[in-house]
Formats: sequence, C-alpha cells, structure tokens
Amino acid sequence: MKKTYLPLFLALLPLLASCSGSKTCNVKALITSLEPGSVTEVMVPMRDCVRLATDVYLPSGTGPFPAILIRLPYGKSGAGLSGSVAVMLANLFRGEGYAMIVQDVRGRFRSEGDWYPLKYEVDDGIDTVRWTESQPWFDGHLGMAGGSYFGFTQLAVSYQKPSSLKAIAPLITPGSAYALLYHHGLPRADITVNWALSMREKDQEAVVPESAFLSAATHWPLIEGDDISGGDLPWLDDWLRHPLDDGYYDRYLPKNAIELTGVPMFMASGWFDPFEETQLDDFERAQARAEANGLDRIIIGPWTHSLGFGENHDLEFPHGSNFPAFYQLMMDWFAAFLKGSALPIDWGPVKIYDPGKDAWLDRPALWSPGRSAFRLYLAGTQASTVCGTPGRLETSQPAASSAISYTYDPLNPILNRGGNLLIPERAGCREQPDLCGRGDIAIFESGSFAEGITWEGRAILNLPVSSSAPDTAFIARVSLVRPGGKIYNLREGVMTLSHREGDDKLAPYTPGEVVNLKIEFPPLLWTLKPGEALRLEIMSSSLPAVVQHPNVGHDWFLTAAPLPAEQTLHFSPKNPAYLEIPAVQ
Repeated sequence: MKKTYLPLFLALLPLLASCSGSKTCNVKALITSLEPGSVTEVMVPMRDCVRLATDVYLPSGTGPFPAILIRLPYGKSGAGLSGSVAVMLANLFRGEGYAMIVQDVRGRFRSEGDWYPLKYEVDDGIDTVRWTESQPWFDGHLGMAGGSYFGFTQLAVSYQKPSSLKAIAPLITPGSAYALLYHHGLPRADITVNWALSMREKDQEAVVPESAFLSAATHWPLIEGDDISGGDLPWLDDWLRHPLDDGYYDRYLPKNAIELTGVPMFMASGWFDPFEETQLDDFERAQARAEANGLDRIIIGPWTHSLGFGENHDLEFPHGSNFPAFYQLMMDWFAAFLKGSALPIDWGPVKIYDPGKDAWLDRPALWSPGRSAFRLYLAGTQASTVCGTPGRLETSQPAASSAISYTYDPLNPILNRGGNLLIPERAGCREQPDLCGRGDIAIFESGSFAEGITWEGRAILNLPVSSSAPDTAFIARVSLVRPGGKIYNLREGVMTLSHREGDDKLAPYTPGEVVNLKIEFPPLLWTLKPGEALRLEIMSSSLPAVVQHPNVGHDWFLTAAPLPAEQTLHFSPKNPAYLEIPAVQ
C-alpha cells in the first residue's frame, strides 16, 4: 500500500510545500489525471493558496482537448437556476468535444475564501487560466462562456491577454463595473439591493421577497438597509460610499477592458435586459478594435435577463424565440477559433429582432446608415400632472414659455412596472398602470403617427429643469400607445443634477437655478406602426430601477431624514425641451 500512494504524495509535495509558511502558491503545481468522459471536482489553488472548487468535464475520446472555462457565483453543480444554466452549457459543449471547466468563484458554494463580488475575479481568473494551461488534457485553445456575472468573469480575464485564450462569449454582460451598480449617481436598486440580498448566504442564490426588498430599499439611511434585512454586507457599504466613476471601480475592471481584449467576442442581449445599454456600447467598441475584423457577433432579442425563458411581457412577440434557439450559431462560432473550423459567414455580425415588425434581421452593423433624428417638442401646462389632460409632444417648437411643477417626496416613491430590470417578475414590456392621480408625474403624448417610423438607436431627452433641492433626480419613461389606448413601456432614462456633466465628478447646483439635463435612453430597434403614438412621463423616482434620491447635496446614502423637493420643468422657444429619436422613416 505504501508503494501505491508514494507517487501521489510526491506529485502533491510541491503544492503542500508552497502553502506551508508562504502566502503564495504555484498555481501550476497540481496536475490532475482524469478519465475521458468523467466529471471530477478538483480544488484549484490560487496565488494566495485559497482553493476554488472546480468541476472538470472531459469528453469521450483521446485528448488533449480544446477547453471552455466558466466561472460563476451561483453554484457550479446546478444548485440554483443560474447554476443549472452553467451545467447545461457544460454538457452542451462537452458533447461537441470540449473539456469544460466550471468553477465556483471565491467564497461561494464549495470554494474557499471570502465572498466579495467582483473584487477577486481578475487575479483568480488568470490563476485558473494558468492552471488550465498546465493540464495534460488541454490542447492550448481556451474559450470562456456564460452570461451576467459569469460574463463579467470573462472580461476580467480577457483584457489580460493570456496567450491560450482564443475567444469569449460574454452574454447579457456589463462591460463596466460602475454601470453595473449605478445609473448616473443613483444606485440600481434591483442590483445593489435586491441582488445583494440574494447573495448573502455562501451556498445559495436566494429569491428575495418583495417585502424584504422594499423594506431595505426604502430604509433611511440606505446604508443600513442591508443591516435590517439580515446583517451587514461590507461590499454593499463600499459601493454606496463610491457613487462616482472616478477610478474606484477600475480595480474590478478597467474602463478600457473591451479595447484591451484581443480575442473575438460573441455577445447576446435583450431589449429589456438591465445590461443591454452597456452591452450594445461594448459591442460597438469591440467592433472598432483592429482585432475585430468581422469576427465578433451579437444577437439581440425581445428578452429580459432570462433570454426568453419564463418572461412576463404583456405584448406578444410571436417570433421572438429565446437564446437557446441560437445555440448552434454560438457553437459553430467557437469551433472556428478553438478547433480551426470555417467561420460561419451566412449571418452577422448582427442578428437583431424588431419587436414592432416581429422580425429578425441580419445586418453588418447595429444601426442602419440612413438614420436621421426627429424631434418631438414638449409643451404643456400645470394640468399635465392631472389625469386626462396630458401635455403634448409636437413636431414644432412651442410658441410661448410655460412651466410644470410637481412635488417629489422620497418617502412616497413610484413603483414602476416593466423595464430593463434584474427582477424577473417586474422586468419586460408591460402594460402600464394609470398613475396620473399621484400628481408627481408630468405626462406628454404625441399624436398618432400617420406613417411607420423605425426607432433605431439611442434617444435623448433635452430637459431644462430647476429644483428646490441642492441635488435631486429626474427620470423619464417613453412608452408605446397602441390604438385603443393601451400603453406599454419601451425605455427609461435617469439623471441626477450632480452628474449632469459626467459621472467622474460632482457638478455643483444652486437651488432654483435652471439647468439643461441630457437624459439618454438605452438603445432600441422598434418599428412604430401607423396609428400608434408615444407617451413621455417625467418623474423623480422609479423603484426598483433606482433607489430614490433624498434631495440632499452630499453623502445622501447616510441621510436618515430625506426631504421633499419642488421640481420644475421649463419650456420656452429659446431653450426648448425635446425628445430626439434616431429613426428610419
């Protein structure tokens, strides 16, 4: 028996030595012999000797094999919904002849160490790649795949340019740590509160009851919201203390990570996914790289973060399908870079769905070259905050000046329905409730369109405003008005007074001063049919999209007593308020 175990002991000796009396480990020290067709859990050492639980799926046959790495915080063995997606992908790719490496990130499920979202993914990701490169069953061609957080873990590795990495597929993924957590100074409540609470326990991805979410998201001061909902989350406190994109979040992912990534990228997004805005921007940035050369791909459907599964749209998209319907496209694309197969050229780089036409389009770029912007000017009176008397969206500028005011009370936030949210039961294209009786929403409607118009790209609202507060928020929502009067949300944009000049510094504001806000909406492709119209609503709160602003000038996450604010919208011929939509008519 001693003779049988001696080789194993000698193989492990370098690893044991490196972890005794030292704070660094040789991440290549553990070489594992695995059986073809097996699934084996191994504990992969990081540079500080923390070990990450990793399942290795080997295909049948004789290796070495190309490999695909998935790193996620949701349970590599399928304990939760997101973890089950990882298991499904692992078996799908293994069936195509890939070795699959599926790993619990630090501090989650079976991995050692402390859980702190985003913080360790750069170092742990590259250490895992180095470990993979040393394995006898690996042929030197590595890909990474997955969505959401396990898309973020791909970007954390790819910008470091390991030579073995040949292609990545970050689906429904934000390429900015700041944009993941904030909308121009307001925390994204569905993420910084709801997701944070769901990830409290090491070995589960919990479903947070709406009552618990609302209790935390409406607690003052906000920084104590996690405390009253089960205990302090130090990383959430850190995020709330850093509302600026001033370099703090570069430790998680540098701002130019997309530009630094030298491998082809396959992306997927949905018009109602919370990271759609960032992902489409990332795709255009990726396309500008010299390395792109027509190799990148993106698929955009009428989906939420669920990519077409179990969604709650109130409008039907009969041919909208779901992302698994396009798995083979992704598999063929990976085969080109990991197996040397021919790159599929019968589509792309863009496959995009137009919900207004219920049609999929293949095109060379996200947007048509023949777009032109058309403007709808806001006009209205104080009655525009009262039911039945909306203001107007007109094609000509107002002839006279006017103003609309409303009182925004942070203690009475508006609960929205639908949108680009991470909370499944609230996300999507939803019929809008009648909220005009609140008195804190200004409403404007266009006339019915006589001809069809295809909205293509990012719409912008130019909005002259003033407030009685030293800082506050303005939120705009654009909705589709169908013949017969039903209303469905399309886009929502957010801006705070202090971030009106950018997210990297605070812009001073004097109460009562009239300033122009530029509220940008996430990009959209949607054909508006003859007889349809648009509605624009302006307000100052929108849960669960963003946390309500307490109307104070600094450290507002520490504010225990938020204050009401008088918000005023200004309309004049010299400085008109207008909604500008890029379109093809």
